[in-house]
Amino acid sequence: MNYLKTGLLAGAIAIAGSQMIAEAPATTVSVDGKTYDLTTLFGSFDENAGVLEDQPWWGDQGLAIALADEVEFDLGDFNGDFPAEIPMSPVFAFEAGQGVAGAFATPGISCVGSCHGTSDEAAYAVLVKNAKFLRPDAYTLAPDFIPSNVPTCSGSKFVSGFQILGGGKISWYADASKKDECFDGDITFLPEGVSAKDVAAVLAHLGNPELDVFRMQ
Repeated sequence: MNYLKTGLLAGAIAIAGSQMIAEAPATTVSVDGKTYDLTTLFGSFDENAGVLEDQPWWGDQGLAIALADEVEFDLGDFNGDFPAEIPMSPVFAFEAGQGVAGAFATPGISCVGSCHGTSDEAAYAVLVKNAKFLRPDAYTLAPDFIPSNVPTCSGSKFVSGFQILGGGKISWYADASKKDECFDGDITFLPEGVSAKDVAAVLAHLGNPELDVFRMQ
């Protein structure tokens, strides 16, 4: 195979007043003379099956491995369910059954296997044209409610949650099930039965404050 890799500085977070649009890093690689513009999608396979099954490497294990080999960590280092000291690239998913089979890069090798459960949060590689970005329902002077991966002490492992940005500070929130994790900063844990993924339930728990709610669109 003939590989050619070109990095793109396409990831950015733009902040203007209370306006914030977050885009994942992107990279371009070529495999066998074909070019792929790639970025990362965060979420579960169950929530994004249509997009993931529409990727050109779906059903093609060889192409998934080749792309994982070529991209390595150009799209970031995501620990997933692995020990924090082991880097992991986004998963190039090519099959799903009881779990998601995919290719990803770890130091010096490519691994293929059941990477995650279909309902588990993970970082998946996708074509840039299939990417979704966080955008607000409205732009006002109210604080921003932003779904976010919350960094742990390891620096390479993240848990799902959200942040509220306003008044010159960021307040982080995570599910009650994550309270035994180690975090560098102050984290507010939601009560049992309230999921960070359920925006309506979270807002109700917070007393339905006036917020600019960001959603993947």
